[in-house]
Amino acid sequence: MNNTKTWLTLFFTMTLSACSTLDENKTSSVTPLSEQDQYALEVGHKVLAIQAALESPEQPASVEVVKALGLDSRHYVMVRGWLSQALRSAESWQDTSTYQTSAAYKNTTNKRISALRRMIRAIDLE
Repeated sequence: MNNTKTWLTLFFTMTLSACSTLDENKTSSVTPLSEQDQYALEVGHKVLAIQAALESPEQPASVEVVKALGLDSRHYVMVRGWLSQALRSAESWQDTSTYQTSAAYKNTTNKRISALRRMIRAIDLE
């Protein structure tokens, strides 16, 4: 095991060393992103932000994250679909025995459902 660690450490050290000694001319010939690629990258970042917002929709910033992409007519249907699916999932938790027996779980679930409904209204009404 110790030899494996040593070998891996050596391998990664050599790899990093090789990467840091790249010829300057090779790295300067990288072409900049096209306008379309730049837009795709921006949308990708917004999608990842929405994914994080759906994990904790109760946070005040989550609504703003959803609005950033959801108010764009090109992406509205996609974002609305994600929110609708998340809402259906949260509403299905109301049918569980844990929801019926645990006040804390019931409170958390109800807050999530309320937050998801607010997000949907935020992009529907504007």
